[in-house]
Amino acid sequence: MKEYRSMRSKANDYADMQAWFFGGIILNHIVSAVDAAFTANSHNKALYSEDVSWYDRLHFDSYMNVVDGLDVGVQASWGF
Repeated sequence: MKEYRSMRSKANDYADMQAWFFGGIILNHIVSAVDAAFTANSHNKALYSEDVSWYDRLHFDSYMNVVDGLDVGVQASWGF
């Protein structure tokens, strides 16, 4: 019975980790889509030799680490 409880607890921990993992994937896709939209807009404006606004120089990077728990991060950087 102890072994079953231990195995069940471990399975529940993995299920919780799976939910965080999929949440991180969804967050990564959203951040990537926003970054792609900003980057495409900036690139297209440069092709037409228009002035570039401040948000066209804003870039987003994201990461996810699941080695020792879950570590998800998003970084915004300003390019010139």
